[in-house]
Amino acid sequence: MMHTVIDAPADPLLLPKNAAEMLKVKETTLTTWRSKKRYPLRFMKIGKLIRYRKSDVEAFLDFCSQGGLEDESR
Repeated sequence: MMHTVIDAPADPLLLPKNAAEMLKVKETTLTTWRSKKRYPLRFMKIGKLIRYRKSDVEAFLDFCSQGGLEDESR
């Protein structure tokens, strides 16, 4: 019988609540962003569960800090 050791993922999956805390927004805001495809914040859908990779949330924050969400209609 072979046993497999599973290490903790190097890039943890976050619950929407935790991703919202990192982004300083409400969890309902993330729900709106997902349904409207408003911002390029990647997420994973596993069955009915929504998860965010920590690295994707950090990349989104970096994108925003570089002016990636400025109003382009000007």
